[in-house]
Amino acid sequence: MSRHTHYFDRFVQDPELRKVVVNDLNIAIAMLENQGFEILIVPEIMLPSIKRDFAQFDSLFKVHSYRFKPQGIKCFGFSHKYQLIIEPDTLSTCVEAAYEDGLLI
Repeated sequence: MSRHTHYFDRFVQDPELRKVVVNDLNIAIAMLENQGFEILIVPEIMLPSIKRDFAQFDSLFKVHSYRFKPQGIKCFGFSHKYQLIIEPDTLSTCVEAAYEDGLLI
């Protein structure tokens, strides 16, 4: 588990899973490579950078496409000094598209 990362409740509360807390994703991948543990859960958005940093990623690991999308409203804050010249509906559409494209987490 990455320190300061929110995971889904079923994973966190499962007493049969032994969890290891790490501070750095590169350390976690090295531990996974050396069989320090069996599963690493990371956001899908991280995969391109992980694959860039670990040249043999595809030959060493299998990626499972499990997706967990928490329910709820996502909020953005804008300074009062910022003159937002975009309609709320347009902003919402842009934000949703950016999220679907993996540009936002």
